[in-house]
Amino acid sequence: MFVVGYIVVGRILRTWLPIFLYAFPVTLIAALLLLPFSYYIEPNFSEFGVVGWTDGEFFVWFLLLALVAGLLGHTGLNTCLRYISPLIVSVSVTLEPVLGSMIGWLFFDAGIPGNWTWLGGLVLLGGLLTVVVAGEQALGEANNQNESA
Repeated sequence: MFVVGYIVVGRILRTWLPIFLYAFPVTLIAALLLLPFSYYIEPNFSEFGVVGWTDGEFFVWFLLLALVAGLLGHTGLNTCLRYISPLIVSVSVTLEPVLGSMIGWLFFDAGIPGNWTWLGGLVLLGGLLTVVVAGEQALGEANNQNESA
């Protein structure tokens, strides 16, 4: 539900708002909304506090999450909203768990993804391909109708 709202708002605002002017308040609002949940859910929150990420043990991981997942991932999705159908972008978001499993396996020795992950990944890829192909066909039909009118 929240992802749909995120995509819809992003699609509207990204038609005229530059990406970094859009990404900064979105990221700030998300951080402020997630902070109280972190306090209640995270068992070591009282030990590390709001700025626990500045600890030397976590700082490199924080930077990697911020730059790779945040900047390339979510800001990249918002950049795509200006050029690609929101339907394709929102369906692509469903691939995050599969890609996360692959990244964990390849780079972090998380083990080979299980059979259900492989099956789910194939189903998601099939669904994404179906949406992309159907979207392109619908766009082609609409362009043909406009040219013949």
